[in-house]
Amino acid sequence: PAGFNQGLMIPTYNKEDKCGCFILNDDYADGRDISWIWDVDFENTFTDYNNIFVSGSRRYDMAVRLNVAGYNLHCDDICDTIDMLVEKIKKCDNCKYVYIFSTYTAMLSLRKVLAEQNIIEHSW
Repeated sequence: PAGFNQGLMIPTYNKEDKCGCFILNDDYADGRDISWIWDVDFENTFTDYNNIFVSGSRRYDMAVRLNVAGYNLHCDDICDTIDMLVEKIKKCDNCKYVYIFSTYTAMLSLRKVLAEQNIIEHSW
């Protein structure tokens, strides 16, 4: 959680329009235990995001954690797939910056979708 806490600080310095995405998987490469999300200091690193989205195999757990921290997510903010998440981000006209916090396998899935849509280059 210490590294996650440090990562959460980065968007707090940006006062422009921004969107936060939290993608939580619990695949073997990520670690099956996600109880660490309750050790992350979401409450004291609160960022004024215009939009917040969650996705991944444990998206509902992340949504509950963020709601407990005061982020006020709604059902529309929970994306069943990475494709859905990317589409929601693309439709955000009030998000100049997008901050993505993800587990390892979620990052790989996200990069695959972004590369398929030619948003990023294939890197491997």
